[in-house]
Amino acid sequence: TGSGKPAGEAGGRWQNTRKRGFTLIEVLVGMLMIAIASVGLMLGIVYGRAMLRNNMIADRALQELSNYMELWRGRLHAGIVGNVEWSGGTPQKVVLYSPTRDPEDPTTVTGTIYREPIHKNGTDDFWRKYFPYYTLEAYIVWERPGGADGGMFEDTLRLATSVIPFK
Repeated sequence: TGSGKPAGEAGGRWQNTRKRGFTLIEVLVGMLMIAIASVGLMLGIVYGRAMLRNNMIADRALQELSNYMELWRGRLHAGIVGNVEWSGGTPQKVVLYSPTRDPEDPTTVTGTIYREPIHKNGTDDFWRKYFPYYTLEAYIVWERPGGADGGMFEDTLRLATSVIPFK
């Protein structure tokens, strides 16, 4: 029967013959919501990876600077610091991050370690002569990518310690 009435029903009431399911509008709205959530999730992943990379670079910078300080601490303890070396050191370049292991790769991050002059300290002349201690300070500087405009940020990490030489 083509009148929209169910077969065999008396009274002539219309029956809802719509099938259960989603309309095209509902499907499109659902796809739009999933797309917006996916874009937000991807932005979060990209930001998280950038922060992880920056943390890896900072951790590597700390390792390099700690090794450098340990070298100079040992030289002071052993008494093998030359006269010229007291006034500060020559800047030393180190690779902090290189995904391709190619120093010419633009994604390679290098840092430069600087050392301040070594000072002999003590409260007065007696203490400086018989019980001296030395102030050793070094820092590392590197640039990391950041910012919306693709610019570079300069990061610095500084370590300082006092060294009492062995007698």
